[in-house]
Amino acid sequence: MFNIILYTHNELPDAIRDACFQTLTDAASDACCDGMPQPFRLVVSSIPWPAHFGWQNIIVIGDRGYHDCYVKILAALELCPYTQTFLVEHDVLYPAPYFDWPMPDDARLFWYNRNTWRLNKHGWFPCPGQLTSNCCAHRDLLREQFAARLALVERGHRIVWDEPGRNPGDIAPMADWQCSAPVVDVRWGGNLTGNRDAKLYYPKLPPWGEASEWTRKLEL
Repeated sequence: MFNIILYTHNELPDAIRDACFQTLTDAASDACCDGMPQPFRLVVSSIPWPAHFGWQNIIVIGDRGYHDCYVKILAALELCPYTQTFLVEHDVLYPAPYFDWPMPDDARLFWYNRNTWRLNKHGWFPCPGQLTSNCCAHRDLLREQFAARLALVERGHRIVWDEPGRNPGDIAPMADWQCSAPVVDVRWGGNLTGNRDAKLYYPKLPPWGEASEWTRKLEL
């Protein structure tokens, strides 16, 4: 069994929050069908998160930024009962197969799903790199990593890359895995990592469908 940690500052449009959280909840529920135990699902937020069956919610108040992210993740990790831990974000669309992936036994790797796309008001476009929103790792490794990151930030260091395993001196390397369906990072203009654009946009992305339908639903 596994943990899912959704960390959020709550500062995003309701349409994006609700649609992304619904796809996340559906994906988590699909992963525990056929009598499998439920994953541990936790939202750590700045203000109360809308109640939803199967999710717990804790409040950690802080100013928006990397310091706040690390404090929230560390608070959540202290409550996680299982080893395999997925980090997920509030403005990402997760497909049904996402949580079906069994993490290998190597406890000293940060695993990243590389089947990732983005969506903005113009359409779908590929995302070439690793994203923290697609990271899965051993609970204790994540605790060690984010405690070290938090200490750096509190000493005034600038974090160049947010993803665990990417910065020189990180405690473990990255490794890749591939979800059978794409995860979609929604770019709505208020993302912590800024805007992302592309030279080429796609009108349709299986299994998500038409970009125009999602841009209307998300009010992009």
